[in-house]
Amino acid sequence: MKTSLLAAIDTAESEADTLELPPVPEFGSVGIKVVSPKTREDAQAVGQFFNAVAEQSISHIDQPLLATALAGAQKRPLGEAWAWARRGVSVGISPLVAATNARWGLGVEVEDDADPLDNSF
Repeated sequence: MKTSLLAAIDTAESEADTLELPPVPEFGSVGIKVVSPKTREDAQAVGQFFNAVAEQSISHIDQPLLATALAGAQKRPLGEAWAWARRGVSVGISPLVAATNARWGLGVEVEDDADPLDNSF
């Protein structure tokens, strides 16, 4: 049985890696699948997000942190594609990375381990 992704967490080379943050809660214990984009998927996510912005099929309501991240974002090569540059930029792009991964997560399907006949939740 396929279900929609309930959580996408990006951990590769993020600003959070340099901070002393508590570990991610055990989402699995409450039935939430945690999926992080692999390198190829990261490039796809960024490309899809970029295209959606260019096509004006996605927008935001002028959140200051996201607006700042968008204004300061830069590209970095990733194979034959590109991704958001996280190093050497003058602003934190975490809000942009989060928005990119959230949009990517909407289109990802994960295997549901639950028994479809079990209605005990």
